[in-house]
Amino acid sequence: MGGMVALVGLALWWFTYKKKNQKLSSISLPNGTTVSVLRDSLNYKLAAYLASGSRDAPKTFDFDQVSFRPSSTDLRRGSVENLRVLATILKAYPDVEIHLMDHSESPVRLHTNQKHPVTNQKPSVDRANAAKAVLLASGIDPQRISTTGFGWSRPVETDQTEPDHAKNRWLDLTVMANKEMVQSRPTA
Repeated sequence: MGGMVALVGLALWWFTYKKKNQKLSSISLPNGTTVSVLRDSLNYKLAAYLASGSRDAPKTFDFDQVSFRPSSTDLRRGSVENLRVLATILKAYPDVEIHLMDHSESPVRLHTNQKHPVTNQKPSVDRANAAKAVLLASGIDPQRISTTGFGWSRPVETDQTEPDHAKNRWLDLTVMANKEMVQSRPTA
């Protein structure tokens, strides 16, 4: 028991240390706006991808700084601000369309297998739509954002332990191939 407490304490310390020591980067956007984002965050990677002029789409990014309270569509502290920064980036690239995809853990918490995984699809759709709502409230055109909730249909872990269970909760953002991207692709 003591070893488990020490392990959890070490993990919490490492997470806190890592967060405190991440470097902020200022990114200048084409519309003259500058955003400060953590290096290697979704917003950093997305801004770099869009600035590169790459026409490699669809391109998917993991939302590393957007999360929800357990069994809820309530965004955790900091997530709304990260979505607002995302909106600022999207405003600088008005032709970019995105698709938000939420994945959730098994509705079965480690001890029973009586529920069917599909039962987590509606909460998954609701979480994707909650993220979309923040972007819409930040001025992004609703025609630029689509959403999907996959529930537990695409787990990355077996869900046998609590850490595995947590790994099966995530949100993705995919930059879709819009008309400009398709037209500017080189032909073979």
